[in-house]
Amino acid sequence: MKWIISIAFPLALIYSIFVHPMSKPGLTVGSDWIFPYSNQQLKHLGSSWNRLWNDYELPTGSQTPHKNLFLYELLANSLSATGISGIAFQKIMVVLTLLLIYFASLFLFYRVTKRNDAASIGAVIYLFSPIVFNYFSMGWQFVLLFIAVMPILALLWINFLEKSSCSSLLAIAIISAITFFQSQSVFWIPILLIVITVSFLPQIGWKKASLKLFQGLFAVFFLLAAVHVSWYYPTSLFPSKTITASTSANDIYRFSVVNGLARQITGWGSLFNEQFELSFIDKFKIFTYLPIISIILLVGISKTKESSFKRKYKILSLLLIVVSPVFYIFRYPISSLPLSIIIRDNSRFIIFTNLGFALAISLLWSNIKAKIPKIFLLAGLALLIHPYLYGRLFLPRKQVYGLSEFSKDQRARNLIIPWQENEGLIRDEKTQKGLFFPVGGAITSLNDSRFQVTFSWVGDSDSFYTPSVSGLLISDKNESKTDIFIKSYLGLANNDKESFSRLSQIYGIDKIFIRQGLIPTNPLSPSYDWTMQGCRETNKNDSDWAIGRVCDIPKPYPLIFAGSYLQNATPSAFFGNIKKTGDFLVSVDCGDGGNKAVCQEIPKRSGSKVAAPQITYQPLGPTRYQVEVKDMKTNFFLVLNKTFHRGWIITDMNGRRLDYAKTTVNELVNGWLVPYEGISSSKFIIEFLPGSIYQKLLPFSLGSLAAAMLGAAVLYYFEKKKRR
Repeated sequence: MKWIISIAFPLALIYSIFVHPMSKPGLTVGSDWIFPYSNQQLKHLGSSWNRLWNDYELPTGSQTPHKNLFLYELLANSLSATGISGIAFQKIMVVLTLLLIYFASLFLFYRVTKRNDAASIGAVIYLFSPIVFNYFSMGWQFVLLFIAVMPILALLWINFLEKSSCSSLLAIAIISAITFFQSQSVFWIPILLIVITVSFLPQIGWKKASLKLFQGLFAVFFLLAAVHVSWYYPTSLFPSKTITASTSANDIYRFSVVNGLARQITGWGSLFNEQFELSFIDKFKIFTYLPIISIILLVGISKTKESSFKRKYKILSLLLIVVSPVFYIFRYPISSLPLSIIIRDNSRFIIFTNLGFALAISLLWSNIKAKIPKIFLLAGLALLIHPYLYGRLFLPRKQVYGLSEFSKDQRARNLIIPWQENEGLIRDEKTQKGLFFPVGGAITSLNDSRFQVTFSWVGDSDSFYTPSVSGLLISDKNESKTDIFIKSYLGLANNDKESFSRLSQIYGIDKIFIRQGLIPTNPLSPSYDWTMQGCRETNKNDSDWAIGRVCDIPKPYPLIFAGSYLQNATPSAFFGNIKKTGDFLVSVDCGDGGNKAVCQEIPKRSGSKVAAPQITYQPLGPTRYQVEVKDMKTNFFLVLNKTFHRGWIITDMNGRRLDYAKTTVNELVNGWLVPYEGISSSKFIIEFLPGSIYQKLLPFSLGSLAAAMLGAAVLYYFEKKKRR
C-alpha cells in the first residue's frame, strides 16, 4: 500500500502539472534547442543522423561538427516512419524523461534510506525542483535528460562500489555514451563519480576507492571514445574553436550572476531564477531556504553510534551541494583553460545542488521519529513547491505559465503554429534554395539586462527543419566569416534592396519567405511590410506565425559553377560594390591571409574576360557531387556555394585527391583554382572529407554500443545467478 501511494500520488501530480498542459495543441520551444513540429520536419531532423554536415544547400548555414546527437536523431528517424509528428515526438520524450526523473531518484533514495516514504518525498522534491520546471517550460529536453540520469548513475556507481558489480560499471559507461548530447556533459559524469567515491572513503579505504575510480573512469571514457569516434575523429582533422573553446566574458558574467553563492543558499538558483522568486508571496519566501535548513538539521541530528552506512550518505549530500560553490569560487582560472566552456553550462552545477538537497531532505525525513516535526516539514515542502502544484506560476495580477512579462520572448511557451500552411506554401513554391526571415519569431530578446549584452537570434523551426529553407542566425557564437556575411546581408536588406537581391542571387537563393505580423527583434531584419521587386502576398493565413510574403530572386547562381571573372576585393569592398558585378562573380581577398597561388592568377585576368568552361554536376549524396567540366581553355575557378570549410576536397574519378589551390570565395563559400593541363574536358568529385570518414566509422560506433549493451545484460544475468 505504501508503494502504491508513493507511485500513484506523484503520477497524479506529474499528469496534472506537466502532462495536462502539454496535451493542448502547440509546440514547446526553447532558445538553444529548437524541435521539429510536423512529421516532415521530424524526418528532416532524423535524416541527418548519418552525416556530419547538417546544412543542405545554402551557404547561410554552417556545418555542425558536434554529432553527439546522432543516436537521438536515429531514434527520430525511426519513429518518423510511423507518421508521428514532431510535436508528439517531443512531448512523448519529455513525459518519459519526467517519469525517469521521478523513478530514478525514487530508487536511489530508497537504496539510501530503506524507507519508501522518505524516498518518495525526496523524489518529489527532486522532480519539482525549480530547474526541472524551468527547463520543462523552455523545452530543453536534453537538460531534463541529464537531470534524469544523475540519480541512475549515482545508484549504479554505489552498486559498483559496494558489490563490485561489473554490469553496473558497464551500464554507467553505456548511459554516459548515450547521454553525451552536449560536448561539455562528459565533464560532469566523472565529477559525480569522484564525489560519490570520496563519500565512501571511510568505508572502503583509499586504495580500493582509487582502483574502483580508475576502473570507472576508464570504462566511461573508453566507451565514449568508441561510440563517438565516428564524429570526433573526422572533426579533429579540421580543428574548430568550437571544440576547445574557452569561456566567453558573457558566460562568466551569466555564471556569476545566476549561480552566485547567495542564490545557492536558497537552493532556488536556476538560469532564470528571478522569475521563479517572483512566484512567491513575500511571506512564503522563507521556505526557499528550507533545503539549506534541512542540511543544517541533518548534520545536527548526528548520533555518536551512527552507522557508517548513514554517515556516508550525509557526506555525499554535502559534497553534492559543495560542487557548485567550488566551481563558482574558481570560475576565473577555470575559464582560462581550453574546454572551459563547461562554465557556461551552469545548469549542470545546479543539478548537483538539487540532487544533494533532495538527498538531504530524504535522509532528514528518515531520521525524524516524532510526527509533529514531520508534519511541519511536510507543510514546508508543500509551500516550497506550491507554484508547481498550481501547474503554473502566479505573478501579481498575472498568470503566465512559466513566463514573466520581463522576458516573455526569452521563455518558451506553448504555441499553436500553422505549420501545415507554411510547409504547404514552401512546397507549392517549389523552392530549391530559399531563405526564411522569421521577422520577430526570435527566441531570445534583443536586450537582456541580466546578461548585459545585446544579441538576438533570427531563426526558428521553420528554417531549421525545412530542407529547402535556411534561416539567418545572429549570435555571439557565430564564426567570423558567417558573422560578417549575416550583418552585411541584413544591412543591405535594410539599406539597398538591389544589393540585397544581388547578394541573394550570388549565394544561390531563389526565394525569400517572410513571416507576417510580428515586429523584428533585429531592426535590420525585413518586416512584413518590407518589399522589393518580385515580392507578393500569400494570403494563406492570418496568424502572426504564417508566411505572409514571398519574394523571388531572379537567376540565382547554381550550387557549383565556374567563375568567368576573378577580382580582388576586401570584405568591405565586396559588399560595398555588390551591384557592380558580372556573371558568376568570383571575389577573393588577397590581403595577409590570401592564397598566393590564387592571388597570382588575378593579374592575368585583369582587363579581359575569360570564357568560363561549361559545368554540369550530379549529386551523389548530401555531401558528394560528381562534376563534369567541358570547354576548358585556361585556368578557371570552380566554386561550391556552401559555407567554407577546409574539409571540402576535390578528387579525380579514381578517388585520388587533387591538390588544387583553395580559398574562400565571395567572402563565405568554397573555391578552387583548377589548372588547365591541355585537356578540354574532365570529371571531378567534390566531397566533404570529414563526412565520408564519419559514414565509414558509424558502423563501428553503433556496433560498440550494441556490444556493450549485450555485455551488460550477460554480466547482469550471471551476477544475479551467482547471488542466488
